[in-house]
Amino acid sequence: MASQQLPDEIIKEIVAPALQVSDHAFINTEKISPFATYTESTSAILLVCKGWLRVSTPLLYNVVVLRSTAQTRALARALTANPLLGSFIRKLRLEGGFGQPVETIVRLGPNITELCITLEIYSSDHTVGLCRALPMMDLKRLIICDAAYDNIYKNQQLSNLYRALSICVKTWKSLTVVDLPYVGHDHGARINHISQIMAEAPYVKTLNLRHPQRSKHLIESLAKCPSLEVIRVIPQGTDEITAMNETRRFALKLGKEQDRLSNLLRVEYPETR
Repeated sequence: MASQQLPDEIIKEIVAPALQVSDHAFINTEKISPFATYTESTSAILLVCKGWLRVSTPLLYNVVVLRSTAQTRALARALTANPLLGSFIRKLRLEGGFGQPVETIVRLGPNITELCITLEIYSSDHTVGLCRALPMMDLKRLIICDAAYDNIYKNQQLSNLYRALSICVKTWKSLTVVDLPYVGHDHGARINHISQIMAEAPYVKTLNLRHPQRSKHLIESLAKCPSLEVIRVIPQGTDEITAMNETRRFALKLGKEQDRLSNLLRVEYPETR
């Protein structure tokens, strides 16, 4: 049977595995991005025929991952030329600042509900586009990546991003889930800054952390979030058994010391996800 004669539902079943980005990869906050490894572009699927193009385009744009300024500019040009493409975007992952084109992408992508950003911002990066874009969004989930902690990444561009986040978390009424990369032994100013921002987020109900967790101070800081219902500690790709066991011991100790924090904390392991 020629591909043109296949129902759209069958074509979707064929192309979806190659085009879809897993949620596990999209929300990954580890130091090395799961998208750092080179892979061949899946957009060639769109060239098979008009039927595959029609079905594949929404799937291709559903989750957008941008890792360079060149990619960001190219996407902004594509959306400007064909605004319909922007309506397909539901999730956006930005692994840098990437300048003014970010504002264009968000303005032309009104259906974005999940955003992943990085705080690894150099002084040479430009966050103006992202800072202007954030108020345009109606997010349900925010994922923050930050491998730098208290290292060299302290600059005006990052300060501007902090300021924009602190304003927007107060107004994103649909924002109920936030993923943070921090582990329990990190007590830097950057973590304290994010904790302060979360304390002013009136609608966030779930905070996701990763193993290992062993800091009562970190949990106490995040627990100030006014509508918080649960702090989940979830495994990621390279989590080791020792890290998970460390979190388990911390949770048991916390349960003996402070009921409120213990009731907020939910520790998850691969077999319980």
